[in-house]
Amino acid sequence: MLKLSSLFLACAFLQVTFASKIIDPLRDLPYTLFDPSLGALCLDGTPAGYASRQASKTSLVLQLPGGGWCFNGDMCLTRSNTSLGSSNSFKDQILTVGEGELSGNATDNPHFYTFSAINPIYCDGGCFAGVKDDVVDGTNLYSRGRHNLEATLDVVLDTWGFKDTLEEIIVSGCSAGGLATYLNVDHIHQYVSARLTHTNGLKTRAFGNAGWFMDTNSLTWDGDAWSGVRILNILLTF
Repeated sequence: MLKLSSLFLACAFLQVTFASKIIDPLRDLPYTLFDPSLGALCLDGTPAGYASRQASKTSLVLQLPGGGWCFNGDMCLTRSNTSLGSSNSFKDQILTVGEGELSGNATDNPHFYTFSAINPIYCDGGCFAGVKDDVVDGTNLYSRGRHNLEATLDVVLDTWGFKDTLEEIIVSGCSAGGLATYLNVDHIHQYVSARLTHTNGLKTRAFGNAGWFMDTNSLTWDGDAWSGVRILNILLTF
């Protein structure tokens, strides 16, 4: 059974900057881009990818980044020309993390510092749940968040060889990544469980880190608040 919790921490603690050189191996996670032939793509068709740090072979933190969403063709087309829809700016870069669940530093991250960590690039605009390609104003757009997420899990299971050893996953996310955590945690558990070669079972836990969106208005948000975060509406069509 999945255990669902909510921790409301500041997104700034999770990821802070890009760099081109590893200075601290416990806090600097290098990016890897997928081979385009895998079909794991950003909105603009550039390859998706991930930042990672290998440590424990039995425990993994999968942290889903935030970055809002695109709700229609025009929004997704605009987004495809930014780092939230393209991997062009991620090549040969390092994700430098501060305090938070990705850090391998025991002081920064006392609960999960021994875990392996992986952080997929968020470039599909649909909370790692999109499954549809489309053409907008003559431009091909690739909403492949679900495929990108599965490709990231395949790295852990196949490339790292954790299908023989993995027993625990912590799924977390910030802002839009928090919503992505709730949308995807059951699929992550089922996908990984089906691929494991051992019989010890898999424990999957999730927490939305600063990403719980309530169906209500606030002092600064008036109107149909939930219309802005009905992400499921964009999974089938722009």
